Amino acid sequence: MTETKAFGKLGHDELESYISMFRVFQSIEKELLDTDKSKLISELTNPFYWSTVYEHSFIEHIAMLVSCIGYSEDLSKIARSDNPQLALLESTSNLKANNEDWNGGDGGSFEKKHLLGLVFSTIKNIESIYINGLPLNTLLKQAKNGNDLAYFKAIKVDKTIISTPSFSDRLAIATLNNETDFFNKLGNAIKYKPENRSKDHDDLRIALFMLHDCQGLDSLSLEGAYKLFCLDLKLYPSDGEDAARSLWQFIRRWKKDVLST
Repeated sequence: MTETKAFGKLGHDELESYISMFRVFQSIEKELLDTDKSKLISELTNPFYWSTVYEHSFIEHIAMLVSCIGYSEDLSKIARSDNPQLALLESTSNLKANNEDWNGGDGGSFEKKHLLGLVFSTIKNIESIYINGLPLNTLLKQAKNGNDLAYFKAIKVDKTIISTPSFSDRLAIATLNNETDFFNKLGNAIKYKPENRSKDHDDLRIALFMLHDCQGLDSLSLEGAYKLFCLDLKLYPSDGEDAARSLWQFIRRWKKDVLST
């Protein structure tokens, strides 16, 4: 008998697991920030870039990371699981930014630059979910369909987006047409510093993304959202004047921002 999910395609325990897995990448990001960059860069070989992974879907991106870590023997099991996306993320739970025991991933076919690029781009993807409500892979797909705003939102998070093949095409067209407004907006996106943003309620933003992605967000009522996010998961303050309505306004703003992209 098929299990009934509480939120679309997502169960309560799965939602908690997603939040925990994204926290793993937060710790990896901190580890990277504390790493001696000069030593890390000295070990890399040219060419070194990661932007092309954004041309793939988010789940393909994670699958590449899994293969680079060396866990692709689990991919068939992951594919048969009830929630392949969560299973993929869980398979990265032992990942570290500077793992001396790493042996080149599946078949020893990866270099350290591939591991670093896939880890860093995954961190940037998660940062984009915090800021934009969508991973960079999704924003790039929207941009390729003619949505310049999606390009600018993506570039605010990861400046290497400008080196993707799809953006290079758009840049060439803008240059030919002398699109001043396009270049003004591009300049503002490049100047944006995501590290200066407020990180309040990041876990809640991840939960909203997962519920939206699994078609469970629209089924939440004001009371249900308060119970889930304030009382059960404790992702939003339950005290204060009318906490339930405050949370509901936060969710409505989040949905508006995501759907306006």
